[in-house]
Amino acid sequence: MKNHRFLILGIVVIVFAGLTMLLWRPLVSFASNPEILRVWMQDLGIWGILIFVYLTLCRWYLR
Repeated sequence: MKNHRFLILGIVVIVFAGLTMLLWRPLVSFASNPEILRVWMQDLGIWGILIFVYLTLCRWYLR
């Protein structure tokens, strides 16, 4: 049971790391204009909030 948890945690970490590496450069260039980013986030609704939290965590982690 304990090994199963580590396997799931490992998969989640790999997926988030892959998404970060894949999307980091396009999102950073897109986010350089705060007004465009704000409009895009508002258009996405709840997903925009989740993406914002994800980007904030990535920025904190990659510092």
